[in-house]
Parts: sequence; structure tokens; C-alpha cells
Amino acid sequence: MSLNRFKAEHVQEKIQDLVEFPISGLDLASFVETKSTENVYDLIGVVNHHGVLNRGHYRAVAMSQNGQWTLFDDESV
Repeated sequence: MSLNRFKAEHVQEKIQDLVEFPISGLDLASFVETKSTENVYDLIGVVNHHGVLNRGHYRAVAMSQNGQWTLFDDESV
């Protein structure tokens, strides 16, 4: 699942609003037509873009199989 963080009206721009969500048990059943346990998600990674829409810098954090969070940076990975 991904969350688009830009709008393209007259000029494309990034949406800066804060998005909060739980690390485990995010239930999206109310947003889909078919309800099931497959609509419940746990967070295992986040990709962040810093900069303007057509250029910038990416950083990501991802959970490894042992439960540790690892930082990935496009300048070093």
C-alpha cells in the first residue's frame, strides 16, 4: 500500500500534512468494499522524500526479520 503525497492541479506540489498511523493493526476495512482480515496491515517500512517534487533525497527505514529498524539512505546504499 502506498500513500501519494502530492497533488497535481495547476502546479504540482507536495502535501506537507502530518499522517499518523499505528505500527501494527492498521485496519482499512472501512475503506474497502469487501471486508476481511486481509485489510489489516502492520508497518514494515517507510520511504521519505526530502526536497521538491522533481528532485530531492530519499531515505527509508525498514524492519528486518529480527525486528530491528534499519535506515537506508540513497547517498550511501
